[in-house]
Amino acid sequence: MKCVTWIILVGILTFSHCDQIEENTPATNTVTVYLSKRPDFPEVGYVGSIESLPGIEPVASFKGVPYANPPIDDLRYKPPVAFEETEVRNATEFAEACLQWDLFRNQNVTGSEDCLHLNVYVLREILSRPRDSSLVPVMVFFHGVGFVACQSDTYNPEYLVQKGVAVVTVQYRLGSLGFLSTGDKLQPGNMGMLDQVEALRWVKKNIRSFGGDPDRIIIFGESAGAVAVTLHLMSPLTKGLFQAAIVQSGTAIAPYAIQRSPMTHVQRLAANLGCLSGSTETLLKCIMTADPIEVVTKDASSQANTSERKSSRSHKKPPNPGPTVQLEAAEGWPVFLQEDPEAALAEGHFHKVPIVIGVNRDESASAVLSNLLPRLINATESDSTYAERVFLRKVLRASGIVNNTEVAKTSIKFEYFKNYNMSEILELKDEFITLHSDFSVVAPVYRTAMYLSQRTPVYFYTFEYEGELSFSEYLLQPSELREPRLHKRQVPPEELEFDQIDNNDTSIPSIPTGEIELPLDDRRHVIHGEELLYLFRFRNPSTRAVVDVEDDEGMIVRETMCTLWTNVAKYGLPTPTDVERNSFPLEEWKMFSTIAPHTYKITSKTTLLTAYRHRKMLFWTSFIPTIQAMELCS
Repeated sequence: MKCVTWIILVGILTFSHCDQIEENTPATNTVTVYLSKRPDFPEVGYVGSIESLPGIEPVASFKGVPYANPPIDDLRYKPPVAFEETEVRNATEFAEACLQWDLFRNQNVTGSEDCLHLNVYVLREILSRPRDSSLVPVMVFFHGVGFVACQSDTYNPEYLVQKGVAVVTVQYRLGSLGFLSTGDKLQPGNMGMLDQVEALRWVKKNIRSFGGDPDRIIIFGESAGAVAVTLHLMSPLTKGLFQAAIVQSGTAIAPYAIQRSPMTHVQRLAANLGCLSGSTETLLKCIMTADPIEVVTKDASSQANTSERKSSRSHKKPPNPGPTVQLEAAEGWPVFLQEDPEAALAEGHFHKVPIVIGVNRDESASAVLSNLLPRLINATESDSTYAERVFLRKVLRASGIVNNTEVAKTSIKFEYFKNYNMSEILELKDEFITLHSDFSVVAPVYRTAMYLSQRTPVYFYTFEYEGELSFSEYLLQPSELREPRLHKRQVPPEELEFDQIDNNDTSIPSIPTGEIELPLDDRRHVIHGEELLYLFRFRNPSTRAVVDVEDDEGMIVRETMCTLWTNVAKYGLPTPTDVERNSFPLEEWKMFSTIAPHTYKITSKTTLLTAYRHRKMLFWTSFIPTIQAMELCS
């Protein structure tokens, strides 16, 4: 293979290029970026890769860049300590994922504690410019999956980068290793969120060396990543670290977002680890001295054993470890979140930056079809009132409805099921999907948009494109290859306790032997996470293969999404009128408000709606609160 080497005479970059490329294989070469020089370390930087994909400009990527010291030994369960680079580091390979239970493949522990790394992507051409000239906006992405799983190499942002931005993807500690908390100053928690703050500080400090503008940083995230984004909007630690935000299908005021009873998780984890009962200090010491792999394993023990469940209906699965409100100051522990998220939104205690926020059309379809409905079908065979009695009780509890519950339950039943018998599970599957989507994701996100829009520019969207690639009952297979007529899943008898169902379970359910036959219609569902396929080259977490949109219509949607998202980074709004539009028409996206709730509908074309599902949103944001207030005033 014949190679030629260019030297870019700006003092910060060298790369080599090979003039022959194996067909269908990205051309990969190297590039070096130097950070600001220091007298004691004259050469500090990163050797990255140049990757060329068909039809797009070459992208420089710097993978596995450490932003904090490995959180091991004395740093385990503690806030992160900033990493100080001392060499020119090879950044051509992804770092290992943070230690976690592999939800998608082998159902085992995977990853490493040495995981606090990020990845930087930028057009090669931008690196060849003179330093500090024409700096580009920066987009920092936080992944989802319930604060318990996932890794940064899942999201490959080459198409976003084509729009003239730098993209940074971040890894942070997960599960108990990232969020163990006693709810007080003994162990305040939020280590994973503090990891994200440290990553933002790294970006602010160093992104200029990669051609990024430290004064034009936008944060965005999906699901738990969106919860993180809304929390960063409220945190005193992130003031000035970003200038805009995009919130995709998640919010800090959703039922699953915040650990409300962190000691419940501590006690349960300690019991699973075999710790002797005792004081909080004793339990905490036992957990913290346990092998971290064992901690992750026991974290994944999602249910009490059968005898415990039989003997005590109140002994339920504790919530996944996640962010907490820190009410007490602790020495050496930064206060990330100091008040309840809903109170912070209501009082306007958040950073006033432009915000895009929205949902997907059928958020809960996969969870309902693969998990909830089979359970309900089994249960209603022996108890025809089970769906109404237990499921609606769960909706009330998850939605925080504690007053006038019978009126609220009757109202929800009529709003979503009218006068139909809720035991007719299959006939009402779309209604179950809609209700579950609304109470767990859609209504909280919409309510968040209402709070935010009273004090800062907000743009609300609904993603409704039915693409050939889909997060579906069969993960990331082209829809024509699926078998949509029959869903099969065994439901063991011990799973029928509906109280054990976790609203925050974003994993792909296992399909064991044995089966319940659940006939499905031909409707395609636009489920939780679907929009990610049109922002990233997405790595299938089950097969680890990178999937890409290939059909013409899908590529139009990808172009639309990448244009809208990067416009927010560049201009602070998704459809600016004072810059050249894209080659295909984009409907103007007007700001959302409680008076004029404009909603941007994204399919194969874009449409501006005057409101989003007005009756259902009014039901959750006005009618249900009114019922609660009436009870409180009685």
